[in-house]
Parts: sequence; structure tokens; C-alpha cells
Amino acid sequence: MPARNLIAIGAGLTSALLFAAITTGHPLAMLVVPFSMLPLFLIGLSSGVTTTIISLVVATIVVASICGFIGGIIYFAAEAVPAFAISKHLKSFNNKGNNQYSRAPASKLISYITGYASILLILIFVSSLGLEGGFIGMVERQLNMALEPLISNNLNSEESIKNLASQIARLAPGTMTAWWLAITLISLGISQALLKRFSNIYVFNLNLAYAKNPYWIVFGLAISLVIGLISDGLAGIIGWNLFQVLIVPFIFVGLMVIHLLCKGWAPGPLFIGVFYLIMFVRGWPMFLVAILGFFEQWVKLRDRLGAANST
Repeated sequence: MPARNLIAIGAGLTSALLFAAITTGHPLAMLVVPFSMLPLFLIGLSSGVTTTIISLVVATIVVASICGFIGGIIYFAAEAVPAFAISKHLKSFNNKGNNQYSRAPASKLISYITGYASILLILIFVSSLGLEGGFIGMVERQLNMALEPLISNNLNSEESIKNLASQIARLAPGTMTAWWLAITLISLGISQALLKRFSNIYVFNLNLAYAKNPYWIVFGLAISLVIGLISDGLAGIIGWNLFQVLIVPFIFVGLMVIHLLCKGWAPGPLFIGVFYLIMFVRGWPMFLVAILGFFEQWVKLRDRLGAANST
């Protein structure tokens, strides 16, 4: 068997085991699961179509054997399909031959990935229509079971726990999909950096620092916010969940602006590290970053900072 096929099988197996780590229930599993798409990108961006398909098939079969048929479908839709499509798109973008790839516009890529994430979110709602309370009801019941030991037969505590579970469950689909979108973009960036550093392949230039969100995302974000504010019931829930997904590209652009502002500034790396820590611990700075990314569409601060020539 050719060495490239063995590497593809190993990458698929690694991806599957990282994805299936969530079934262990160990807290550390949450640290490795987000990297399950990384091996697929590394193979997809450095190998041919056949090798990439081998990796995806192996990974899907292993996940299905560990997590069951439904788990295999989830993996195929959330990991295998986007990894294959993104890799194929980037490699075929103005292929110059001899492993030379011209710049691939990050704006189009963000548009495609965000669109796919929105479709996944809708599928979550549609596929769970047969369940009692839908996907949200299922999440709420799981949270109630997990938090039940905290109630201790206290009626006030029971009511508080149920309200908390209900609030979390209502936003769970959007939170999960938004997290998937963010992890996909991060994994793509990491795979690019690794291939540039450790392979002799001239890797495409994502030009992420100059990414701009298409206007359909701008309008979609505004519409989903309005629907969430003025609607009750299922329409309002879908609006708020879709808002969570569509705000991620603006957070991403806002972070690129902050990175460029700190470029060349001595305390810049320290400031960025502290800012990321505060952002993930507190949460609310993400909205400030999203606002920055939203207005960047028109302010074009990165143009003034010379982002057009950055990588």
C-alpha cells in the first residue's frame, strides 16, 4: 500500500478518535474534540482527491462504530463534508501547477462556511421535529437530569434549575453551530500554518487579515436580530440561534483588526493574549469585537493599516 494511503488512514483514524473522545465524558475531552477536523484539512490540502476520500471514509466508519449510526451521520455532515469541500475548493482555486496555489479569497470562504453552518442549524431544528419539544426539549431534559442532584428537594431551587435549563436549551443549537463555525475557521488557519512550516508544498494564502463579510451575512444578521426581538415561540428561538451563527464572522473580522492594530507594537502579543483570556472568561468582549467587525465593513481600517499586503 502506498505511503500516502497509510498516512490518509492514520489521519482519518486520528480525526475519528478525537471526535469520539466526547463519548468518554471526561472534561479534557472538550479540549481535544475541537481539533478533530484538523487532520482532515492537513490531508485535504496536501494530497489528492483519492487520498482525501480514503481519510474521510475511514474516519466516518470509525466514528459510526464508536458513536453509532447517528454519530456517524453527524460526523459526516459536520466534519467530513465541509473538510472535503473546503480543501477541494482551495486547491482548485487558480491552480498554477507544480504545487503552486494563488491567493484564495477568505471572504468567499467565510461566506461558504457560514452558509453551510446556517444550513446545519436549520437541519438541527427540522430533524428534531419528531422529538418531544424538539432539539431544545431534548437538551432541556438532559440539563435537568444533570442538575437534578443540586435541587435537594428544594422547590425554589427546582424552579430556578428548570428556568436555567430552559434558557440554556433555547440557545443551545445556535451556540453549538457558532462554535463549529469558529473551530472550522481556526482549524483551517492552523492547518495552513503547519503545512507552511513543516512541508515543502507552497500553500495557498488565505489572506485572513483582509477577510470581509459578504452583504448577505450583514443583512442576515440584522434580520435574525429583528426576528429574535419581535417574535415569540419557535420563530423567535430560530432568530436568536441564527443570530449567534451569523455574528461569528464579525467577531472574526474584529479580531483581525485588533491583531493588525497590535502589529509592530512591543506589548502587542501580551495584550492580545490577555484580551483573548478575558474574552473567553467573561464573554461580553465578544460583542464589542463583533461591533468592531461590523463597522469595519465600511470604515475599512485595515486598508489604512496596509492589511492588503498582509498574510
